[in-house]
Amino acid sequence: MVPAQDHFQQACFIAEYTLGLLDEGRALNDIAVLYRSHWHSLEIQLEFQRRNIPFHVRGGLRFFEQAHMKDVICFMRIIQNRHDELAWLRVLKMLPRVGSALSRRMWEHIGRVDDPVKMACEPATADLFPAGAKACYVDFAKLVKDLAQLRAPAEIIDMVLERFYDDYLVSHYDGANLRREDIRALANFAAQYKTLEAFLADIALAGEFSGETVVTGPEEQEFVTLSTVHQAKGLEWPVVFVPWLADGRFPTDLAINTQEEEAEERRVFHVAVTRAKDEVYLIVPQVYRNRSRSLVMMKPSRFLTEIEQELTEQMELEEGLPHLIAGEEQGTYSAPEQT
Repeated sequence: MVPAQDHFQQACFIAEYTLGLLDEGRALNDIAVLYRSHWHSLEIQLEFQRRNIPFHVRGGLRFFEQAHMKDVICFMRIIQNRHDELAWLRVLKMLPRVGSALSRRMWEHIGRVDDPVKMACEPATADLFPAGAKACYVDFAKLVKDLAQLRAPAEIIDMVLERFYDDYLVSHYDGANLRREDIRALANFAAQYKTLEAFLADIALAGEFSGETVVTGPEEQEFVTLSTVHQAKGLEWPVVFVPWLADGRFPTDLAINTQEEEAEERRVFHVAVTRAKDEVYLIVPQVYRNRSRSLVMMKPSRFLTEIEQELTEQMELEEGLPHLIAGEEQGTYSAPEQT
């Protein structure tokens, strides 16, 4: 059992302890991080990127490589760099009746001036669009103009979702509810950044996301596996980390309205724990930093109370230094002090 101060220390612990396991002779392929929802891996993926720990997301794309993440981030990129051609082309093609040819013609019109955002909002620019698309473009231009007045990354994400992207999600993607949850999680994550520049610089660690395709480097021969629990059924690893073991996260508050739903969540938890051959680390963030940066107390997952205490060891994280309260010889690991 690993109580972490918050979800940021949770990610730091997983990355640091992974490096410690490698020093002890474990291979990257021996290690998996299993989570209930894909957005639970957001901070973990970034922490792995920062520390150059190779990882693979089983059965899906990395968090920032998902289409809906790239869509939203491209709005942020055109505010940060008004001449970001690839970002403009992507967001323009989200408009009804706008394809590659029209978006390219539009970019050639606004990209030749010093301030493409200002040019995009000129009434004459709307005349480039056919009658059936002009009204939507006018609303889009007003959105871009208002976004340009914002500085906080979380506020930009909120405005994009509320005034444009929520409708686009429903009409263009399957699983709109889960994708919406991802975007709201991204906004909560972005709330820790005061400037758009700092936010985009940090997530640039996750790779190229401005264009239509994902640009990746050579495939690693060994990597830590990151996976939702559902994607991990039937598989095993010597070492498994299960993060976000707090009520509302695992079990998710979207699936505990009835006894049947809670029972299904308990089965999912059972699957997660039984993927581990040798060691399983059950991580409980004790507080959650919400959008206002205030702290919300997290209640440990109800499933943890159902585990007999003698089957577990308690680990403490003090100033970034994890150690076991009991049985230290089996799992002591010192990490650098957390900044």
